[in-house]
Order: sequence, then C-alpha cells, then structure tokens
Amino acid sequence: MTAFEKFFQNISEYKSIDLTLNRINFALRDLGFNEKKLGTIIHIAGTNGKGTTAHTLYQILINNGYNVALYTSPHLKNITERIIYNSKQIDIDTFNNYFYDLLSFIKKYNLTYFEALTLIALIYFSELSPDFSIIETGMGGKFDATNILNNKIPVITTIALDHEQFLGSRLEDIANEKIAIIKNNEKVFLGHNNSKILDLIKNNFPTIDIITPDENTYNLYKKYFPNPYYKNISLVCLIVNYLNLKYDISSISLPNCRFEKYKNFIFDGAHNFNGIVELLKNFKEKITILYSCTKDRNFTKIINYMVNKKNIVIVTEMNNERTLVINEVRIEHKNLFKIKNKKDALRKAIELSKNNDILVCGSLFFCQEIKDIVKEV
Repeated sequence: MTAFEKFFQNISEYKSIDLTLNRINFALRDLGFNEKKLGTIIHIAGTNGKGTTAHTLYQILINNGYNVALYTSPHLKNITERIIYNSKQIDIDTFNNYFYDLLSFIKKYNLTYFEALTLIALIYFSELSPDFSIIETGMGGKFDATNILNNKIPVITTIALDHEQFLGSRLEDIANEKIAIIKNNEKVFLGHNNSKILDLIKNNFPTIDIITPDENTYNLYKKYFPNPYYKNISLVCLIVNYLNLKYDISSISLPNCRFEKYKNFIFDGAHNFNGIVELLKNFKEKITILYSCTKDRNFTKIINYMVNKKNIVIVTEMNNERTLVINEVRIEHKNLFKIKNKKDALRKAIELSKNNDILVCGSLFFCQEIKDIVKEV
C-alpha cells in the first residue's frame, strides 16, 4: 500500500466525492502550476469508452515517437497504473515522494481522493514536459478535478445513464455535466451518441466545430474490432488524422478487460445498462455470463435484460467494499444462479458453459479478479 492509500484508507475514492473545482484550483494556483507544461492536452469525458479511447490514442502517439503522459481511472491492481509516462507507470517510490511533497497542500485544501491524485499527476507530468497529455475525467466533467484544464482538445465519448446519484437521473443532466469540458475551445471530437447529444452541444456551444465519425468510418473499423469498440477506434482515428499522425490499424490493441479473450473466456468491463446492451450485440446465440458489479449500479435492470435474452447468468460478489450483495438480488429466473463465493460461481459457470464461451462482465475490477483466478488454474 502506498503512502497515499494509507492516508486515504478511511476515506475511499467514492466516499469523498464533493463536486467543486475550488479546492484543486486553489492548490494548483499555490503551486504555480502552468498547464502549458503539459504540451497538447487531450481531455476525454463520457460514460462509456473513455478508457479505450485514451489508451488507443496513447498507443498511436507513442508509436509516432512523442513523449506522452496518460492519466486514467480506475486502476485494476495498483494505483500507479493511473499515472503513466512513455509506457512506464510512475514507480511507487516516486509516487510516494510526490505525495509527501504535496501533502501540505492536500491537507490545506482538504482535497478529496481523486483531487489529490489528480494534483499529483498534473504536477508530475508538468515537470516532465510531455509533447501530449491525455487526461481522462474521473466522473462527470463540469466539476471533475481534471476540468481545471482550459486549452485543450476536448473529446466526448458515448454518454449514457450512470452515476445518477451524483450526475442526475436524466440523460440531458448527465450530458450537460460531460460536455462542460469543452469550454472555449474551437473543436470537439464527439463519439457515438444520439442526435439529442449533438443538439445539446450545438445549443450550448453555437460556434463549436463538432467532429464526429460517419457511417463509412464506423463500417471501416467494424471489420477489425467488436462492438462497441469499433466506435471508439473510429473516434480515435479522427483525432489522429486531425493531428496528422501515422498509424497502422493492425498495431492497435484494446486495453485490458475490453473484450479480452483468454481460452474460452471473454473479459469485458461493461458496467452500466448501455454498455451491457452494446456488449451483448456481439453474440448471436445465448452465452454463459458470469456477472458482478458495484451496488450503486442498476443491476436488477441489467440482470433482467441478460436472462431475458435467454443467456445463462451467474451472479456473484467481488472483493470490493462496493460490491453488490447477493441477498439484495431479488430476481428469480430459471437461467439465473446466485452464488456468493466468486470461485464457486466460476466453477458453476464452467460447468454450465459445456466448454463454450464464458463472458465475464459488470466491472473492470471483477474481470481482473476472475482473470487472475483463471490464470492460476
């Protein structure tokens, strides 16, 4: 455990959410932070596809010989996964040193977990002076700690219902939070969304140049990547073309737990209803699904959808304080199995699959947990 995690161990990332930009703005101002030292900033918001878009763009920039900083969330195993420079995670000693150097500012401004982590990342990156900095929002956009950045290339991926308790219960409410990262910039790159999102951006930013993939672009990348990832790659390639970069489509690989295949397992971190619907479009026949998620998700709606598609679904708990609780899953269905212990649930999935594919989904954390177990066997 890092010094940062020890400091915040009683105030987890999700327990300390308090939406405002004031605290981190004051802290960065006191530190003399200058965003120009981050190079060209690419700021990514959205509900689904942020991580895939960020990691893919990062790969292409690295392959073009640029010095690139990457800030993403969440992490799967180690917190240092979130802060990457030129293909290397920040090492633990360096991370700890930055934390101790910045601790007085974290305390002075009572920064939340995500604000403090963003502070460390931005100061670390600014001292390295990258050519590009790819910065992914944590949640929302308007009051996300990363939205202290002003001059940038804003990117909006697919927007859907998620984190309703913080961002609002209507798609329009959530979209207004996400598109707030656009600010006074001239262009925005927009991923696959319904026309309401496009209209919302036009109404809020009348002079903005909106660049979004067309059907020909989607059809091109659909040949190479599963749903919905071809949509994310299509968006990335528009950004790459705008930056006049070279890329080889065969060299693009999806990040961990994004339709990742291992033996007869497929691991995918789709975690909200929209993401699950898009994911299941890849399967023409029923499939065995091993599922878990955090308790704040609308798991009832998701599980009902999966079993009503005639899939066999095994629901379990994961090793996370925010996990769904089996006893709170009230659904009963002949194709639904509720098993508290994840190893027992995995054995049941293997038994019921009869050597056919098993889809593991619902959470990136959960996918990583099951993948680790499978690879131990």
